[in-house]
Amino acid sequence: MIFRKKISPDCAYCEYGFILNNKENCICKKYGAVKRRTKCLKFKYNPLLRQPEPFPLLKDESE
Repeated sequence: MIFRKKISPDCAYCEYGFILNNKENCICKKYGAVKRRTKCLKFKYNPLLRQPEPFPLLKDESE
């Protein structure tokens, strides 16, 4: 869910983080260059940045 209470920190949906091209590192406005998915004390969740997981496609049972 997008609006659940416990969100694991990830720079992809932090207000202060920007993902770099290699998708392993990011630039943080507070700490500079850091590894992605680190435990950050300044993590501030922004639900507008998070991309929800796609719904699984339903299989046709007639096959």
